[in-house]
Amino acid sequence: LHSGSRGLMQTVCLCLHVGACPALLALQEEERHLRDLEENRGVSLRVQLAAAPASADAASSRGIKRAADKLQLPPSVGESLMSQNAPKNGAMLFEVAASNGGRTHAGVLEFSAPEGVVLLPEKVATCLWGLPSTGSGSDGGSSSYTGSAAHQAGAGSPAAAAGPSSSGSRCSGQVWVRYVRLPKGTYVRFQPELRAFHDVVGSDPEVLRSSLEQCLLGYCTLSQGDWVQVPYAGETYSLRVLEVQPGGAVSVIDTDIAADVGPSIETEGYLRAQEEAAARDAERQ
Repeated sequence: LHSGSRGLMQTVCLCLHVGACPALLALQEEERHLRDLEENRGVSLRVQLAAAPASADAASSRGIKRAADKLQLPPSVGESLMSQNAPKNGAMLFEVAASNGGRTHAGVLEFSAPEGVVLLPEKVATCLWGLPSTGSGSDGGSSSYTGSAAHQAGAGSPAAAAGPSSSGSRCSGQVWVRYVRLPKGTYVRFQPELRAFHDVVGSDPEVLRSSLEQCLLGYCTLSQGDWVQVPYAGETYSLRVLEVQPGGAVSVIDTDIAADVGPSIETEGYLRAQEEAAARDAERQ
């Protein structure tokens, strides 16, 4: 676009493509890179990788601690981080984001995944794509995950190549993995999926405290919106992370963290149904 001003010719380049402007995307990426360097003390890494399920015994067979949310990343990612001296910041932690809007954080188990692939443990897959399909809950709702990311990975895909896994049917597509530094957590508020958690675990404060402690000892991070699994007396209970402080995503490594547990999703659904029924009855009168 040309415009005359006092006899001078000015040229302005307008980007009218339907998609995002490459120049604008490049500028945004450079700004993100500089921001990451500042926040991460000179370390910046953001890569798009094909998601595939990790083997359930990848870490347990080796006695590795806090392995429930540890990724397996390609060697090239490890080389990039080591060249930037990322270990100076302590445990290496990452933001993981899926195309469906799911976002969580994780540690790293090892840099041994095939190039272009990230192997996700079940906890990370659940946080990105929802709880595994379990059918209808006792409140009449369904806790099964539905959405475009829930299709079964086809033969020849990274997910298929990784072998059988309970997260295999959900863990597919591309995810962004970004190196981050997280503050140590000070507070978390959980919401159980089912009322049974309160009846069985929450009825005894000491049992509740020890169960949550053992659960969190398996993780490196917590993010708002995460799901965690609390085993007790042969059962496993799913709890959603409603809130974490500070900042919505934290490290739970070597820290003391206060925890609250609110009413279950099942209980809230039941109470909501009762209120709606009462309102309908009032309208009829």
